[in-house]
Parts: sequence; structure tokens; C-alpha cells
Amino acid sequence: MPVEIVIPAQAGCAEQALRIEETPLDFRVRGNGGGKDMALSSPREFDPKTLYDAAIQHDFPLAERPYLLWAERLGCSEQALLEQLARDLRDGRISRIGAVFAPNTIGASTLAALAVDPARLDAVAREVSAHPAVSHNYARGGHRYNLWFVAGARDRESLDAALREIAQATGQTPLDLPMEREYHIDLGFALGADAPQAPRPPRPAVERPQLDASDWQLIAALEEGLALTPRPYDALARRAQCAPEAVLARFKAWRQSGLIRRLGVVLQHRRLGYTRNLMCVWDWPDDQVDAFGARLAQLPCVNLCYRRARRGADWPYNLFVMLHPRNAEQAEQFLRQLAEAGAAPHRVLAGQTCYKQRGMRYAVDFLPAQEPAMLAGASGLSPSSACGGRSTKPLPQAGEGKDQDETGALDALDRRIINTLQRGFPLSPRPYAQAARALGTDEATLIERLRALLARGLLTRFGPLFQIERAGGCFVLCACHADAARLEQVIAAINAHPEVAHHYERTHHLNLWFVLALANVDALPAALARIEADAGTRVLAFPREREFFVDLYLPVPEVPAQPPVVFDSAPPCTDAVIAPDFDHALIRAAQAGLPLLPAPYQALAERLGSTEQAVIACLASMRARGLLRRIGAVPQHYRLGWRANAMTVWDVADAQADALGERIGALPFVSHCYRRPRHRPEWPYNLFAMVHARTREEAAPLIAEIAQELGSVCRGSDVLWSTRVLKKTGLRI
Repeated sequence: MPVEIVIPAQAGCAEQALRIEETPLDFRVRGNGGGKDMALSSPREFDPKTLYDAAIQHDFPLAERPYLLWAERLGCSEQALLEQLARDLRDGRISRIGAVFAPNTIGASTLAALAVDPARLDAVAREVSAHPAVSHNYARGGHRYNLWFVAGARDRESLDAALREIAQATGQTPLDLPMEREYHIDLGFALGADAPQAPRPPRPAVERPQLDASDWQLIAALEEGLALTPRPYDALARRAQCAPEAVLARFKAWRQSGLIRRLGVVLQHRRLGYTRNLMCVWDWPDDQVDAFGARLAQLPCVNLCYRRARRGADWPYNLFVMLHPRNAEQAEQFLRQLAEAGAAPHRVLAGQTCYKQRGMRYAVDFLPAQEPAMLAGASGLSPSSACGGRSTKPLPQAGEGKDQDETGALDALDRRIINTLQRGFPLSPRPYAQAARALGTDEATLIERLRALLARGLLTRFGPLFQIERAGGCFVLCACHADAARLEQVIAAINAHPEVAHHYERTHHLNLWFVLALANVDALPAALARIEADAGTRVLAFPREREFFVDLYLPVPEVPAQPPVVFDSAPPCTDAVIAPDFDHALIRAAQAGLPLLPAPYQALAERLGSTEQAVIACLASMRARGLLRRIGAVPQHYRLGWRANAMTVWDVADAQADALGERIGALPFVSHCYRRPRHRPEWPYNLFAMVHARTREEAAPLIAEIAQELGSVCRGSDVLWSTRVLKKTGLRI
């Protein structure tokens, strides 16, 4: 329930009553692939008040082995510290270790808002969160503008284009409130007892620097954060394709100039006790706002204070302050401090739901690899731990009626790359160079083209595709029903589970279909129980009983048609010794994708503390054992024109299902064919076959051919068309 706080008249202000939400901010990150309740649970070894003090939030060491220096100060080993950081990333106490740039110095950003019908708030929030320019997205109470988000891009022109795309997706033009002047910005948090803070002198203006391509590439590599490896700047240099000493020199110069506002740990403050989020705004006279803003900026309770543009009668406010109190009592105390400093806020917009929160992405065009930067290296930590089990990129809300066919923008080389690399990739020390020669280009061009195809969303990932069942894990197809009134809520609850790899909305009473990827088949019952409890609906599981065929190949037209390229499947001879359990370690290191670096297997080896020869030998062994299906490109089929995705299901006699499955799997247009269990009476079907076509009209005769092949032995059938892609991340163990 809201609580009313009456602030007495002070400093010439009339008595004022403010209503703020008494309940803490709901931090289930909805609609962007992750998030859990943010109730604090104690770290295993470290007190966060000691571990994440102000120094490490602001002045992370610029040294060859920064974690070692940090560990020595704490009196622990470097390995113990890295393992604790991985746990805190996984559990959501910290979001990354990286740089926060001074506002309006690189790229362009703005605060924006929409006035959304409360009944549609979750649905509209998902559309906003899906846009890659959006870094933060909150529902707020206290004003008709109730959905607030931050968007950023490399320049103002790109930012304007992003806002237009959001307007088109939501049917409403966002309120655009760019920052006009900063008084104080610092989202570092004191985790110990409240202590007096030093005065906050005005920050000198930072000139917008002239950044070249190498600068932008370094910024792109840094945006996900520093790696949890003993030499994170070396890992960053490899990602940015520059020398480690150049990285350190540039960071020192940027920090000294004020371009980097702080370099250190970025906390998920809600997990550490800061449960409230208040945006306070004033309509202050233009000739007095700077003086008043500077006065408010001195208050220890103020995290952010700045002047933004007004927007007439719709939004007359020009002064903003952000408060992050721990509880309702402290919220009242902070609001009184604002009043005592000169005036109570004219409006208080309390945070209610956080739909999305991550660092700003200014340099997406220069992103040099698709895997999370905060990967573990020689420390032996897993990427899934390092990224908290969440997808690091916002997911496109794709569907037949939404994503556009973008093949018209592809040149001949792009088409050749997409078609060829769906089929496979070399196992050699310089695989991109080998593939480039076969494609008629050079190594650097191929790597840059792959980066661009990934950044544009035409490929969802590039790397190994594992058959995890061969290693004791499982992929399990699941389905449930969600009423229209609860649809978005159920989708968000399902997507919040990191085990959910793919999630589609389909045309059936069972309208939500998703795939669970688990490292251990014994974990399936508990995973299903958690999802049922969170989603509030019954989930049916369809584990694979037999696989007849799996090979999704969705080419784009090449004119003239080009002959296929087949890479030599035999790896170079090696005497490398493969350690026990290396399979699982390599799967964890490579599941997010193959590094887009000239020697990708060497990069994986460095993360694992192994050798390039051992990585190549292990992948070859995994391929021979059927654990590795292939290494290659995974297309975003909607954007490549394959817009009709049909899951055809058939009821055939169990005694005949295997023979029929072999025949259906052999049809050239079937990409997946399985036998799965029935769930009578609502689901009588046991044979599944996936068909992809460019339109439903093109798919119809293909589905009819399956029916003809089955003939009279088919007792019933259905076709479930996909209408939205709700999540698509690939294997995460």
C-alpha cells in the first residue's frame, strides 16, 4: 500500500504530502531473459561490506594482475576472490566489473517515458526492453507517464532512429528528456554503516574526445565488463585486438581526463539492501535551477542529480534527483532532507518494477565477439556463472508478422558466409583464415562480416552446437497454456529461468513451447517444478524418446548459385593429453559461441588453462562421439526470409512410429524429426516434424507430403505455427 509522508513547511515551502510506495521495488527482470527475486542471501566467504567497499567500486587497479592486488588487500588468495566474484555475478549481487563513462562524452543517451494503460504495461515494457538501445526500463508510480527507460546509441542520429523504432513498436511516441547539465552522478553505494561524506566539488566539464576505430573497438570490448581471469586486461586486449599495454595506457589517460567516471565493481544494489528507488522532480525557474541543483547534489542521500529538458504541459519538470533508500523509513528521511535543502519534490515517482537493467551499449557496431566478455579464463570459472545465467543481449520479439526479411541488404559475400558456415567450420589453429580462403576473402574480412551479422541479428550465434544428451544432460521440449490476461506474465516467469534456451508462442491451446537445457537429466523434475510454481500453470514435458533427423539448414539465395564448400573434418595430428572432465569444461567455455579472434581455439584454451592442441583434439573427439553436432553459424530464420515455422505433430501407432519417423526424417524439407511421449487426452500426438518455409502457402504442400507419406496409418494430426520468438539463447550449463 502507498504511505503518505507529510513534509512540514520549511525554507519558504508550503506543507506538502507525498505518496510513495511502501512495498520494495519488484526486481523480477521481466521479458529480457532473466532475473530472480532479489532477496539477499549471504556470500559464502566474504562480507560484501568489506569486499565491495567504495575504493573497489571506483578505483579498480590498473595493473597486470588487478585481482591479485585486490586479494592481497583482503588477505585471501586470487583464486578464492575470483571464485567469490563468479558466485556474486551468478547470484546477482554484482552486474559487472567495468567502466562507467562520463555522461554525454561518448555516444548519446536520453531518459524517455511512455504513458501506458496499466493493463498493457507488461506487454509494452517487453517491447521496449527488446530494443538493443535500451539499458534500463522501469515501471514507476506517481504520474501518468508510468514506463521510464534509458536509451543510448553511438550518436544522436542513431538514438533518434531507436526512439522512432520504439514508437513504432509500442504505438506511442516516447517523451524524450535529454540531460542538459549534470550536478552529481555516482551510483557507487556505501555498504557499511552510514558515514559522513566529503563535500562533492563540481566536476569539471569533460570534452567529448575524438575517438578512432580502435578506441571504439576497445569500448565495445569493455561494455560487458572485465573478464574473471588473473590477467583481465590481456583478455580485453585480445578481444579488442590490441596490445595489453595499449589498453592500460588508454584507461589511465581516460580516467585522468575524466572520460572514465569510475572503473570498478558495478553493484546490483537491491541484492545488497537498497530496496527503494525514488525519482524526484521539480519545476524550477530556469535562472535558479543550477544553483538549486548544485545545492541538492551535496546531500549524501542523492545518487543522481541533473537538469533535463522540459516538454511543455506534458512534462513541465526540469530538475531530477534519484534516491535509493534501504526502506520506507529511510525514504521518508531522505525526502525530508530534500525539503530542508530548499523545497520538497513537486513529484515523486517510485520505482515499482524493473524490467531491464544493464550497462549502456554505445559501441554495438564494433562488438568484436558474441560471447559475454565477463568469461572466466585461467581461473577455471564458467561463462554461465560469469553472466549470472542470463542472456547478455536483449531478445528480438520475432514473429511472422514482425521481423522484416533483411536478405535484400546482404551482398554476395554475406550470403556465401551464411550458407557455407551453417554447414561447418574448420578445426585448425587459424580456422577463420582457412574458411576465408574457401570463401574467396581474407581472415580479417570474414571475422568482421561475422561480427556485423551477429550485431544485426541475422545470426543468433556462431560456434559449437552440442548434443548434450551424450554427456548426461538433456534438451526437453515443454509446453503450457496461458490465458490472454496472464500471457505476458507467464512468458516473463518462464524466460526468467536460465535453463530455458528457446521459447516460442504457437497457435494451439498449448500456446507456449519452450526447451529446457540441463547439464544433468536428474535435474529435470526440480526445474519443471520451479517453472510451474513461478508461472502458475501446469507444464507438460515432451522428452525426446528417439531422434530420427536433426539438421536445420536455411540458406539465402545466391545468384548465380555457388557450389557447396566442405571443410576437411580431420583435425591436425596431435599428441595432446585430454584431462578428465575436459568435455564439460570446454562446453561451458564455448557454449556462448566461438571467439571471433584469429586463433579462437587458443583463446578457449587460455580460458581453460589448457593448450590449443588439447582443445582441438577434444572437439574432434566430441564430434566423433556425437557430442558435438557441428561448429557453425545459426541463422535468425525470420530475418532471412524463412518466416513460416511449422511444428507438425502426428498420432501414429507406437509399433510403427520408428519406421515412419525414419521415412519422415528423410524428407529433404524436414529439419527436425522426433518421437516424443503423448499426454492424453489433451495431446495424443507422438511424432513431431519441423518444417520451415518462406510463407505458410509454401509450407502447405510440404505438410501435405508428410500426410501423404503417413497415409492411413495417421490417426490424427495438427500444425502449430510459431507467432513469436520469446527467447533464444542456446545451451547454457
